Amino acid sequence: MIAGEAEQGVLQALMTRPLSRLSWYMGRWIGFVSWGIGYATLLFISILLVSWAHAGIPGDIVSLTRSFALFIFVVPLLVSLSMLGSCHFSSTGNGVLMTMLYGAGWLGGMIEKVAGSIQLDQNIAIKPLLTIAGIMSLVMPADSLQNRMQAELFAMDEFQGLLNIRSLLGFFGVGQVPSNAFLMYSAGYMLVMLLLGLWSFRRKDL
Repeated sequence: MIAGEAEQGVLQALMTRPLSRLSWYMGRWIGFVSWGIGYATLLFISILLVSWAHAGIPGDIVSLTRSFALFIFVVPLLVSLSMLGSCHFSSTGNGVLMTMLYGAGWLGGMIEKVAGSIQLDQNIAIKPLLTIAGIMSLVMPADSLQNRMQAELFAMDEFQGLLNIRSLLGFFGVGQVPSNAFLMYSAGYMLVMLLLGLWSFRRKDL
């Protein structure tokens, strides 16, 4: 995003025009987020169509709206974090960093899912591992947001009162479902990354 255009000399040519860095950065952010949300929307609709045709999923409009909002919320979160990293690292370095962060968040969610599926979450010996998994989810909330999205899509809260969905589905379940407080944390996380990116780009030596 930023490092790539700086390396190619595009950024230096644009910054000589009467365009503030704030406007340029927000324009890039809005462009990438809009493109990503458009792609995510097509992907979400395609997945629903395939699921309806072959398996059938709940068609409640409230559940679908909530799950869709959570599905696309990952886009501005990742764009904000990626643009911040692009202010400090090269294109390749930022790509590696983002891959590692996303992988760490996925690994944290997988650890929680495995521990819950084989009933290890109450084992004292595995508590430190679950703590590390929780920290990974805080550093990269994307995977946890996807778990909440799946829980909203399939209305897990309603079924949880009838049977233990977590033990029934096991490894194929949605894992640890984040609370509303985690959603607020994710929104704050995205906003902080965006503001830090704006601050970093204003101070960046082009």
